[in-house]
Amino acid sequence: MPNSEVRPPAYLMGCHRSGTTLLRFLLDSHTDICCPPETKFLASFPELLRYPQALEGLRVSLDCSRTDYLRALRELVLGLYGKRLRQLNKTLLIDKTPNYFDLVPFLRELFPEGLRFIVLVRHPFDCALSLKGYFCDERTPGKLVYEDDREINAHVSRFGSELAGWCLYWLNVNRVILDSLAQDEMVLLRYEDLVRDPSANISKVLRFLNETDQSDEIVVRAFSSSHLAGGDFEDKKIRKTSGIHDASVGAWKKYRGAWRECPPEVAALAARLGYEVE
Repeated sequence: MPNSEVRPPAYLMGCHRSGTTLLRFLLDSHTDICCPPETKFLASFPELLRYPQALEGLRVSLDCSRTDYLRALRELVLGLYGKRLRQLNKTLLIDKTPNYFDLVPFLRELFPEGLRFIVLVRHPFDCALSLKGYFCDERTPGKLVYEDDREINAHVSRFGSELAGWCLYWLNVNRVILDSLAQDEMVLLRYEDLVRDPSANISKVLRFLNETDQSDEIVVRAFSSSHLAGGDFEDKKIRKTSGIHDASVGAWKKYRGAWRECPPEVAALAARLGYEVE
């Protein structure tokens, strides 16, 4: 499969701990879709465009314009995606990397045609509880389990690791995503809807992607099929999961008093997404 035949990718966007790994497992079970663990590598490329002398150096020394750089980068990315698709005999790659939430303008430049986004949201308070539980080391207050995640570290350094701080993280990520995307280039799912009616929500995504509707089969085989392991870039609990459940939905209600310190902007965006916060 030459790069010219590799389809533009789709990107699965969402705040950490919003269920993107679950959705990845489901989509990866489609016979034509590859949705691997987090790739991370794209986050480094926009740095060159922001580096003051980089583009000028390319222009002066190599007669290379911004357009040339993006074209070369597009070929590199499609080559990497295409290699994986050929290995699996699949036709569409969906890149699921939560850290890409602020790369939408760059991704549009990289793929000016055919780019699509799948956005998964979760109740802010349930998400905050999960963020705190996943990233914070319970044995050492203030210490993070994954210290190499630059975005998470920067946020915790500024806003702390208590629930109100994680609510701000949810707010920032989802506001950036939703403000960056037009309605016709994305499909929006709520985690709560996904776990309660997975077939209907997977069907919604597949229609958006113009893929064959294998939603019922996907839900059955998602946890019996093999998936590439993601190492530290994956919630390891997914490997022990045998099915889809909604046990964590509404867990925030046990801690109602803890949410009073959250800024009103969190409740406003939650309401916009159809969530209650009282």
